[in-house]
Parts: sequence; structure tokens; C-alpha cells
Amino acid sequence: DKAAMGGFDKGHFQKMDKEAVSGFTGDQLANIEFEAMGGFNKDHLKNIEDISVSKLKKEHLENLDPDAAEGLSGGHIKNLDPDAVKGFNRKHMKRISQEALADINVEQVKNLNQGSKEGLKDSVSSFESFDISVKKELVKDKVRLLGGVGSFSEFITQRMDSDPGASDQKAESGWDLEVLNKVKNASADKGTVGSTSAEIKGIFGGDSSKGNVLEEGATSRIKAKFGKLKIFKADK
Repeated sequence: DKAAMGGFDKGHFQKMDKEAVSGFTGDQLANIEFEAMGGFNKDHLKNIEDISVSKLKKEHLENLDPDAAEGLSGGHIKNLDPDAVKGFNRKHMKRISQEALADINVEQVKNLNQGSKEGLKDSVSSFESFDISVKKELVKDKVRLLGGVGSFSEFITQRMDSDPGASDQKAESGWDLEVLNKVKNASADKGTVGSTSAEIKGIFGGDSSKGNVLEEGATSRIKAKFGKLKIFKADK
């Protein structure tokens, strides 16, 4: 009975067998007292059906033990109501696995508080598997470091239009300053910028004697370089 769930307190759930929670429905979980959620551990959560978390409220997640958040899967994350994730704090996000966080959607990210976003940043070593809309939302107020988020065309144009003697290169295009400075010192054919085959020489370690930097093997080198970069630039 879903109404009966309101009679369980934190202590009851702490003592409950982890296998017993596998039968909980969304309606039953929704009727749990908010503070009682603190009785769940990570093994309990691992055994709860993904869809069953869909009716949890933010107050439920506020009372969840951060260590228990390790039990959340990608399926759980997908099914959480966007409003419910407001209950996550930084500690929660740091406990959730990177694989599970990769299933977060942009509406959920918009509802994370700043502390939770920082916790997500700390937890994730690579954002390669995240949806592009999520990456854009996460880096809205940060310097963007990944190709596909920053514009490569704007990046090259900025390099060529910059003052050769200027020491400070801006990064409005979303590319790291070190990369901008590296390209500043590379040769480029301005006539081909914006085309599908821009003749940018020597930027990513290609053969500078060839006209097209994207000669055989260059694409893989670019992916290797940028695939390892974190999406956030460390604060100084």
C-alpha cells in the first residue's frame, strides 16, 4: 500500500534488506517521508527500478545520504524529474558515477544549483559522452575547451584578425587561450577560411609542407588532443 509507506522512518529503511526495495513503485517512493530517505544506502538504490524514482521530489533528494548516491544509475538519472534534482548538493554529485551522470539531460542541469554543478565538474574526468546541449549549458559561464562547443571557424578567424604584437588573446569563441596563442604563430591561408578545406598549416602537428592541415592522420591527432581536455578551465 503506497499510503502505508508514510509510516516508515529512517531507521526502518536502514534495517530493510536491500533486495526488499526492488519491488517499490514510483507511487510508493513518492509517499515516503522526506527525512526517511536518509535511511537508504547505495545498495538499496542499486536495487530500485529505474522508473520508480520518477516521482521523487527535491525534498526526498535533499535528505538522501550522499554516500547512497553512489547507487544511482544512468537509468535513475534519466527518470528523475527535472525539478527533483534541485535537491542534489555538491556532495551528492561527487558520489554519482561518471557513467550515470552522462545520462543527465539539459533540463535537469538547468535546475542544478551552483554547488551541484561544481560537484559534477569534480566528478567527471571527460565530458565526451555527454549530450552537446548539456555541455553547452555547463560551460555557459566558463571558458569552453572542447571542439564542438567552441567554434573552430571563429577560433581561426580570431587568430588571423588578432594583432601580431598583442600578448593577450581573448577566448570568446570558447577555445583555450593556449590553443589560440599556438594558432597565432601558425601560418594560414586567409582565402580559404570558412571553406570546407581551410589551409591551416602546422597547427596540430601535421606536415607543415602540405597545404591542408587535415591531411591523413591529422583528424585523429586533433581528436586525441581535445578528447583529453576537461570541459571546464580551472579557476586561478
